[in-house]
Amino acid sequence: MAAVNTRVQLSDADRKVICELARDNKDLSQDKLTALAVTTLKKPGLKRPTVTGILSKRDKWLKISDSAASSKVKHRGPKHANLETALIEWFGQLRAKNALITDSLVTEKAKALAEKLDITDFQFSDGWL
Repeated sequence: MAAVNTRVQLSDADRKVICELARDNKDLSQDKLTALAVTTLKKPGLKRPTVTGILSKRDKWLKISDSAASSKVKHRGPKHANLETALIEWFGQLRAKNALITDSLVTEKAKALAEKLDITDFQFSDGWL
């Protein structure tokens, strides 16, 4: 029977720990470092290629502050950056005026901006908000 590959979800904090382990244990091979990371993080599905990939960006992971590294897992930008930028600018202007900002107000403004920007493939759900 073939082995089943399980996907291991790592947070930024986990990635930082792996880089700190590598920094503090420079004499360990990649295999032994991976075993140490598996034990430390309690992530039995963690494999050496994942650790190698993380270590290739070690400077990035070591610079992350502990509070920023908490539980963030994915690093994905907005699908419609121009819509987000326009909405953030509008939001900032209203905040500067101490205006009352409601969910429905933000959604309506986003719909209006999307129409102006000719964005038709966006769902204005509560999850988006």
